[in-house]
Amino acid sequence: VHRSTTSRMFPLAEPKPVALVGMGGVGRLRPLPKPVGSRWIGAVVPILRCFREKGDMVKNLLTGKKIVVTGSSSGIGLETARVLTEQGAVVLGVDMNKNFDHVEEFYRADLSDGRTIDALVDVLPSGIDGLVNNAGLPPTRPARQLLAVNLVGLRQLTYGLIPKLNTGASIVNLASLAGFGW
Repeated sequence: VHRSTTSRMFPLAEPKPVALVGMGGVGRLRPLPKPVGSRWIGAVVPILRCFREKGDMVKNLLTGKKIVVTGSSSGIGLETARVLTEQGAVVLGVDMNKNFDHVEEFYRADLSDGRTIDALVDVLPSGIDGLVNNAGLPPTRPARQLLAVNLVGLRQLTYGLIPKLNTGASIVNLASLAGFGW
């Protein structure tokens, strides 16, 4: 793990996919339907519209929050880091490829290697308010590599960071097409 630039433990239950309904302070958690076709896109559009309309509320909500974003050097991870930084968050980027755009600190790490993940967990600071597990390989890669990063690495990093998360911290996992219909 290379670092550049400048808790609470609780038992994990079997996760159930949920969606926040009724943005604006009073929300309910409701189980998501099994993904069929493009339903995911349909569910995301109203949430994005809500965030745009209430941008100041979200900006104040994220100001000073420390958020780890894996896969922060390109694609969705880079855009996530950009938006979070724009909204006042302190972004700690993790990726194989060096890119210091939109991150306060950058950690170069191979998320397919367990020892590297353990070293990354050791050097990441405590007091993390959010974890965005975005790093992943496409389903065109060999199955062993894909599972090492997209499943095993993601799980090991998430479990390792739990003691370093603040109370009320959030974890966001982005899934690959390989898990569609699972």
